[in-house]
Amino acid sequence: MNKNKWLSTPVVVAIVILLAAFITAGVAASHLFSLIQEDVTSRLNTALVTSINRVKQSFTNHQRNNIYWSENTVIQQIALLANKHENRAMQQDLYKLVDGSLKATLTNEGYRDYKLFNVNGELILSGISGFAKPDQNITLPDDILAELSKKAVYTSHPFMPSSAWQSTLRHKYPLPTMLFIAPVHDWAGKTVAFFAFEINPDKLFNPAFHENQVGQTGQAYAIDEQGRMLTQSKFTNQLIRAGLIDASNPLSELTLEVRDPGFNLLESPDKKVKSPTPLTLMAKSLTQHKSGVNLKGYRDYRGVKVIGS
Repeated sequence: MNKNKWLSTPVVVAIVILLAAFITAGVAASHLFSLIQEDVTSRLNTALVTSINRVKQSFTNHQRNNIYWSENTVIQQIALLANKHENRAMQQDLYKLVDGSLKATLTNEGYRDYKLFNVNGELILSGISGFAKPDQNITLPDDILAELSKKAVYTSHPFMPSSAWQSTLRHKYPLPTMLFIAPVHDWAGKTVAFFAFEINPDKLFNPAFHENQVGQTGQAYAIDEQGRMLTQSKFTNQLIRAGLIDASNPLSELTLEVRDPGFNLLESPDKKVKSPTPLTLMAKSLTQHKSGVNLKGYRDYRGVKVIGS
């Protein structure tokens, strides 16, 4: 048979066309997958950067408020009198003079309270509960107090305050809190006290992280250096069913460590998690100060396969 004639038969032509179509489809599919990866990566990074920038802007605003009030002359006078244990009646009058404006700031900015501490970290007064009583023993955590001399204004990590501290807020059960703290100086520039605005961490983090998410199941959240969650999870009900948090106090921040259980807790809620479990892939990267995007997939703190940035 003539070779050229054989190559021109309909069957061979069809095979060649199919091969060309498969190759073209493969190239197109590969290109499409690459475009999808680029789009997902871009969306993840955009959500992350937007969340971080929003938190930074919020921090800047609260720090500015903190410095402004720490320089208030009435606050300075209260601190000086309190340190000398002098003229409690005048302290009360000064407190009444400034309290109205400060309460308005609490309302406008969403703060829980304002507090004034002496240089030893002992509470002088609280906007909610007034002047501290001698037996209350409300003090700044040691790690926060140690940092105050290093910065003009200090922003604490979320922390769980003592029961005595909680009583100043009149909460029924423990709640995480955060502080923006600035030094109060006397006329010579010496630090005589510390003024703080206290805020619910959710007020800071939830608008920034929960409103900048990818898709309906996406979640942006913050963790500390130990891998503890600093923000409220959007999967609270799932975490309760999985036994990761208590239904009577359903807080994930400061109580939930972002660890890989090794299996999907939602599919196997009765299966026991073997301790110790490692941090999730992304949490481990963050605690090592690494950044990047993972599109291959890894298990999150629920054991659900996710991608992340």
